[in-house]
Amino acid sequence: MPRPRPPEKLRTYAVRLTQRQWAKVQELGGAAFLRKLIANYQPARGRSVEHIRWVKARNEAICAHPGTCVEVGKLYHLSASRVSHIRNERKNRDA
Repeated sequence: MPRPRPPEKLRTYAVRLTQRQWAKVQELGGAAFLRKLIANYQPARGRSVEHIRWVKARNEAICAHPGTCVEVGKLYHLSASRVSHIRNERKNRDA
């Protein structure tokens, strides 16, 4: 029985693996395992584009806030030293 037609055209790529690594891939399920792994991949929390944008917006708001480091830290659930560090980074970047 032939396999079903894939939704996209399949291309062949060469991947450099040792015999041990290739055996492990085959043991885990081969190409089907790799396809499932890639389809379900989500980047780590700190590396997604959305998270980086959120941190940048939060840091801009911290720099624009007129309060002291302690007050701003309580608002954003950060230590006063972290708020001070964020503000100094901005000051040094703009200088």
